[in-house]
Order: sequence, then structure tokens, then C-alpha cells
Amino acid sequence: MEIFADNPIGLKIWNAVWRLPALQPSKQGTSPTKLGDAAQVLKGNIMQIYGNATSVDGAPVAKGALDGLLEGTLYLGLQQYYKKVANLSARMLAGLLI
Repeated sequence: MEIFADNPIGLKIWNAVWRLPALQPSKQGTSPTKLGDAAQVLKGNIMQIYGNATSVDGAPVAKGALDGLLEGTLYLGLQQYYKKVANLSARMLAGLLI
């Protein structure tokens, strides 16, 4: 675990948190999933990104720059949503105020 190589106190806290009963996964194959199941996925993701751990299913970690995301594709999608929803909301509000 490279995350806490120079931080023994951080390592102790990390281990203590993940030993909490609420963060333990449920038995495999049981449904519905619980908080512990989601927490273990989050822990695995953190360990993959910052601790160089391998993925349980062998999936690679996505890499790339997020620069330009707000100026490009994401913005255009949100703009279309805003045009539809904001316009409808404004009309509904105007109808309520009259």
C-alpha cells in the first residue's frame, strides 16, 4: 500500500475505518446490496488510483485529461437541457404568478 508509505498514523486510521462493521461487505450473492458493498467499491477505486492496486475484474483505470470538458461536450448537453427545462419552468412560474 503506497498511499501511506510515509504516514503510519494515516495507515492506522485507514485500516480502522475499513474495519468498521458498517463498511463490511455483505455475503456474496445476497441482495439487496448494502452500504458496505458500495464502500468496498469506493475503497477499491481509491486503491487503484492512488495505491497502484490491480482491479478485481481486470478493468484498467481510465486515464486522460479533463481539460475542456466544461467548454465542450458536457456544456452543450447541459445547454440543451437548460433550454428545455428553464423555459418550461419560467412558463409554469409565470402562470402561477398571474
